[in-house]
Amino acid sequence: MTKGQSKLDISIHLLQPGLEFAWSFAKQRCQNPPFDPPPTPLKPLMGFVKLPPTALKVVKRTLDQDEKFRELLAQNVTDDEIGHLSWLYITRPKGWEEELLLLVKSNQQKSLIENENKLENSARQQLKGAQLALQKSLLKLEKASNQVQALRNDLAQQRKETQKARSQTAQLLAEVEKAKDNYQQLQSQFSDFLSQKQHLETEKKNLAREKKELHLFKKQLLKFESDLKAKHLFLQNQQKSSSLKSNLDVDFSLLKSLAINAAKANEELYSWVEKLEQNHQLSTSQGLDDDFNSVFKEKTNPTIVSRASSRSKNKPKLPPGLRDDSKEAAEFLTRLANVKVLVDGYNITKNKWPNLPIRTQRQRLEDVLEAIALRTGADIEIIFDGDDVFVPPSRTPRRRVKVRFSSAGVEADDLIIEQVGQMVSNRPVVVVSNDRRVVQNCIAQGAASVSNEQFLEAFKR
Repeated sequence: MTKGQSKLDISIHLLQPGLEFAWSFAKQRCQNPPFDPPPTPLKPLMGFVKLPPTALKVVKRTLDQDEKFRELLAQNVTDDEIGHLSWLYITRPKGWEEELLLLVKSNQQKSLIENENKLENSARQQLKGAQLALQKSLLKLEKASNQVQALRNDLAQQRKETQKARSQTAQLLAEVEKAKDNYQQLQSQFSDFLSQKQHLETEKKNLAREKKELHLFKKQLLKFESDLKAKHLFLQNQQKSSSLKSNLDVDFSLLKSLAINAAKANEELYSWVEKLEQNHQLSTSQGLDDDFNSVFKEKTNPTIVSRASSRSKNKPKLPPGLRDDSKEAAEFLTRLANVKVLVDGYNITKNKWPNLPIRTQRQRLEDVLEAIALRTGADIEIIFDGDDVFVPPSRTPRRRVKVRFSSAGVEADDLIIEQVGQMVSNRPVVVVSNDRRVVQNCIAQGAASVSNEQFLEAFKR
């Protein structure tokens, strides 16, 4: 066993961030000056774009056996980039094995506690259900006991007064018949209740379907309006050339047709909302407006698809079953081949680190994205507003992440939207921002979008 080699058997998945960083670091050094070769066991892994899980053991074995490579790696990694557990395994300061063992045990104890809490909550739910069932059974038993007692009293009274009981028997029979009628009525009412309940469930499903169709219709209307704005801008540019007058006449005719269609669609939309309110007793349309903000898979009609196809032909698509608001979706999009990731700089930093100086915010974001770029191989570019553009020299030169500032009087949001429009026809583009205007415009141009929290959570930043 070489000097510094670990005697601990640590689970691979606990060390995955550090192992992936080590592979990415070795790959970066052999591809860029001074072109240092990687350790021999890692050479077969340099051709991978993404490190497969089966190769993690090779990287771990290399760290244990190649002390020189591990020391070089320890000089270029921080606790924040790969997590404290992986940092301990790579840097191996004094007493690292005891601290690492405690961290592993802590994770195991945390998992045990979570499992115990789940079992306890499940048992409580089952106990609560059993108690409710017992209460219902006791109520039924009490009701039956009262009925039996009443019948016993009637029977005792009949035995004592046999002669007088005939008239009472007739009266009792009449009451029994009445009770039967009541029972039949109750059965009929119960059947009606079940029928009404089934009808309400059907109506509820119909309402949900109509609401979904309404969401889709509103989406189509928004696309109509977006097409109108794009056409209007195009026509304004075309008016500068007198040689295209005949084409301008055709374009104005098409613009007029689109405006009429949008007006009709808008009128039909509000008519549809009023109809839903009347049929399902909706007091306001606030619930519908809130639902419009939820994410639906795009199902536009053929006319809209034909206009947007040229811009969205390279739009990144998620695998089936992967939710577009999940951290797995963000990681999948970031690891796409030839992907361009545009990051809305201050939209992240002013919410993530609001108390830090603005320059420190920028430096912090660049450090985080540099680590993500090394892990994923993505082409990442940060775009900041053009105020306070002085950037002090970095401690280490940036190799992957690009930083760009908007011109004076131009917002970074507009620069991002413009850059997406120029790139989506040639390569997949992913925009990281929580700004609603930026997200909507970029999606309309064929880009994919992930939120700030979703992106940072995907890479534990």
